Amino acid sequence: MADTFKLNHLLFEELNYELAIRGVLTTKPHDERRRILARLLDREKKSSSLLIALSLYTYNFDKEKTAIESTLNSIKNLINEFEGDTTDTLYKRLKSRLAHITGRIQRMPIDINVPDEVTYKNESLATCYLMDADLHEKLSASNVVGNTVSQSFGTSQPIINIPAPVVTCHSRQIPISEWGLKFSGDQKELYNFLDRVVEYARARGLDNNELFNAAAELFTGDAFLWFLQVKTNLNNWDDLVKQMKDDFLPPHAEDDIWDTIKSRKQGKTETIVLYSAVMENLFKRLSRPPAETTKLRIIRKNVLPEYMSHLAIYDVNFVSELVKLVKRLEDANYMKNRNQHKSIISEKGCSCLSHDGVVAAIQPGTSGADKAHKNYKGNNKHKGFQKKSNSHGNSNRRSVDDMVETNSKSESSNVETKTPTFSPSGNSKGLVCWNCRFPNHTFHNCRSPRTTFCFKCGTQGVTSKNCKCMGNQ
Repeated sequence: MADTFKLNHLLFEELNYELAIRGVLTTKPHDERRRILARLLDREKKSSSLLIALSLYTYNFDKEKTAIESTLNSIKNLINEFEGDTTDTLYKRLKSRLAHITGRIQRMPIDINVPDEVTYKNESLATCYLMDADLHEKLSASNVVGNTVSQSFGTSQPIINIPAPVVTCHSRQIPISEWGLKFSGDQKELYNFLDRVVEYARARGLDNNELFNAAAELFTGDAFLWFLQVKTNLNNWDDLVKQMKDDFLPPHAEDDIWDTIKSRKQGKTETIVLYSAVMENLFKRLSRPPAETTKLRIIRKNVLPEYMSHLAIYDVNFVSELVKLVKRLEDANYMKNRNQHKSIISEKGCSCLSHDGVVAAIQPGTSGADKAHKNYKGNNKHKGFQKKSNSHGNSNRRSVDDMVETNSKSESSNVETKTPTFSPSGNSKGLVCWNCRFPNHTFHNCRSPRTTFCFKCGTQGVTSKNCKCMGNQ
């Protein structure tokens, strides 16, 4: 492992150590210390006679051990969460910090007569090389999918390399000032602002260097004054983003994001696709996005409860797999509800034409049926609804008005008084039950003992087969 590092990747205490072993003990601001160290490293590259002055560094074994342990634990946690390739910023930071801590352990002065100090130095150095191996294995694992795809082409027919046609596109590059994106310093808008800037830059083919060079056009108001003050201490776009989060976000902003992630559950009417997109956006807002296993565990825990039992029988390793499974469950749920709705319409419902010409499925005895009945009755009055007759001159269809009139006559001629046993909770004015002769419900929902009456016209004492109503003429 090469003993090289980039000073921008070192933490504050690590930077102070690198300065101290070179004889620089100062209380200057962090950005000035970084500039000093950068200059010292340049001089060391040009002249091998410049040696690190360990004699000027105040050494204490216990203090040094505590600092080393803290750095090793921090690097180990980052490696466990790392998923990516060598172009990722986190990978570069890990390599720099590993180079730093390896050099620090190697320089660690110990008393060879104290076995504990000798053992600690040897084991700590071995831990550094082991963590570097873990990081390398993480890289190898992330490339498995790509390698598998490449190898699959090797078993197929030979590929003839045909030069692709040259296509020249001429498009006007839109200046950043015309993007319509400005940050004024509002902490509530910071994450949305950064997300949009990154996506706009990607869509327009701008890299981070171009974005950083034109960053002044992204600020306005007090935020622009802030940028003028800090820009001399920044080297790239990642530094700018980190500085913005440090200066504009409230304390413990990272903890607040984690609290939101853990408590964010899938909404009752929210699809799994939209829910996972929201969660991914929250993960990206963290300074160190969690590992895939952590994302999967959180999302799987917070999907709708009705999907839990179905997902329990599947071994899922990626969020994308979970989304596909839940999407299939959602589709099955939709088809089930759709078929049930059709079944209710065909078995219990009737079709009435609403005032705008839309056929509405109505279940007898429901408030929806009552409402449709009223609308239907009113529409018939306006449209001059009439009975239709067949070729023999007999009517084969009765209007809803005629049915209500027949019910009213039957009720007035009924000699038997019944005590109502059903009181509806809905608004069903205008309906009269042909079974108990009481209003506000239909015979389908009547709870009184069933009497004999015609199911076509409501006449009591006869059945539909023996009734001489218009339906049997």
